[in-house]
Amino acid sequence: MNCAIMTGYLTADPITNKVKSGDKEVTVTNFTIAVRNSFGEGAEPEFVRVNAWRGLGDSCAKYLTKGRRVEVRGPIHLNTYINKYGQPGARLELRADMVEFSGANPNAQAADEPAAAELPFEEE
Repeated sequence: MNCAIMTGYLTADPITNKVKSGDKEVTVTNFTIAVRNSFGEGAEPEFVRVNAWRGLGDSCAKYLTKGRRVEVRGPIHLNTYINKYGQPGARLELRADMVEFSGANPNAQAADEPAAAELPFEEE
């Protein structure tokens, strides 16, 4: 079973894009979280890139900001690409099935913010 659960802090505001999926556009929101790998002085964080798709991505774009603490659950995916120099590259990314907004939002205006956002599993 490919499922990871990570808790960390957003390193920057999320970035939302529209990508083509067949004949329609789909929302994908990307963000990176800093995750503590161990405890104690000098513990270096790991940086994990997260993709949230469709409605979950919309919720993440609306409620998440830099510094916000989140818990993310989903499968790990190897994303391969060609960089601007024409060289192949790869990175592991977490495809979010669930994002829990576990820390207080410093920019919150109202109390209507959800505690967690979930996207049911969908076959494509």
